[in-house]
Amino acid sequence: MIPPETQYDEKNIKIIGAGLIGTSLALAAGEKGYRIEIIDSDPKKQDLARDLLAPFLKDERDLKDERDPWIIVVATPPSVVAPIVLRELELHPHSIVIDVASVKTNVLHEVQRLSVDLSRYVGTHPMAGREIGGALAAQNDLFRGRAWIITNTGAIGEEQAGRGSVLRVQEFIESLGADIFFMSSYEHDRLMAQISHVPQILSTLLAGHLSGSKAEIELAGQGFRDMTRLAASDPLLWSEILVNNREEIIRDLLLIGEAIEEIGAAITSANGEKIAEIFKRGGEIRAKLSGKHGAVARNYQTLHIVIDDRPGQLAELFTIAASIHANIEDLSIEHSPSQPTGLISLSFSPNDGDRMLSELLDKKWKVHTQ
Repeated sequence: MIPPETQYDEKNIKIIGAGLIGTSLALAAGEKGYRIEIIDSDPKKQDLARDLLAPFLKDERDLKDERDPWIIVVATPPSVVAPIVLRELELHPHSIVIDVASVKTNVLHEVQRLSVDLSRYVGTHPMAGREIGGALAAQNDLFRGRAWIITNTGAIGEEQAGRGSVLRVQEFIESLGADIFFMSSYEHDRLMAQISHVPQILSTLLAGHLSGSKAEIELAGQGFRDMTRLAASDPLLWSEILVNNREEIIRDLLLIGEAIEEIGAAITSANGEKIAEIFKRGGEIRAKLSGKHGAVARNYQTLHIVIDDRPGQLAELFTIAASIHANIEDLSIEHSPSQPTGLISLSFSPNDGDRMLSELLDKKWKVHTQ
C-alpha cells in the first residue's frame, strides 16, 4: 500500500474559481511556495488569472505528477459549491476540500446529503473582499489581518479524521496571515446577515434611490459615496447569496425596518432627545469597529511627484525606477485636461522609496513626501 503522505503533494494547491477570492488566495499561497493549479468555467477569466499567477503555476513536470493536491479550494458561487465539492472529493481521494462561500448552512446541508466521505471537507469563509470582483481586483495580501471563519468544527464524517482536516486547514489559513474564528453554520449565517448581507442591501437601495440626475451625481458628497460603495458589487453573485440566506436576512431587515420607523417617529414629533440617543448609540458601536479586523495597512512609502503636462513623463519615471531596481507597488494620477501640471503618486517599499527619492531629487524632479 502507498503510504498516505506520498498520495498527495504537500506543495500543490488546486483552486476552482478564478474570481477575486480564488485568485487572491492563489497569489498569497504562491508566495508561500505552493504550486498552483487554477481553473474556471469561463476561459477568459481563467486565462487572466493564469497570467497573473504565471510564476506560481504548476509546470509540465508537476502536471505529470499523479498525486492529489493536498488542498482543493472551491471558490465558486454558492449554487454550485456542493456538486463541485462532491466531484473533487471523488476525483481526489487524498485531498482536503474547502469552500469559501459566504453562505454556509444551505451549502453544508447539501454537502451532508451527498454519498461520500466528508471527513476531508471543511466549510470556511474568508471575511475579505472588495466592491469590485474578478481576477483584476485580486491582491496577494487580501487576507492579511482579516478574519477567516471555519464552520463545521465538529468535523463531518469520521470524527478523528475530520479534526485532522480542520487542523491542517487552520494552519494553512493562518500561514496566509488571516485570523481564525470558529462558529456553527447557523451562527455564521445569522452574523453575516447583520454585518454583510443587510449592509449590502442598504447600500444598494440607497444608491438606487437616486434618480441619477446631474445635480444628484455632481453634488453627492464623500459620505454618500462611502455609504454606496458596496452598490458596485456583482448583482448575480449577490442575488444568489441573498436567496441562500433569506431567512436570516428577512429577520434582520424587519429589525432595520423597526429602527427606521423609530427614528422617523422621532423626527416627525421633533423629539431631538430621542434622535440624539439613536445617533449616540450608533456612534458608540461604530467606535468599537475602528481598526478591528480590517485590511492591514501596506507599509509603503509614497512619493508625490508634480509633473509638467507633456508626453513621456510617466515613462521617464518608470525608466528611472527600473534603472535603480526599485519596484513600483502602486500608482495614481491626478490631472485635469486644461491644467498645466499634474500629480503622480508612486508607492514603494520603504527601502526602494528612499532610493527613488534620492534619485529623483538628484535629477531635480519636484518630489513631495508625507
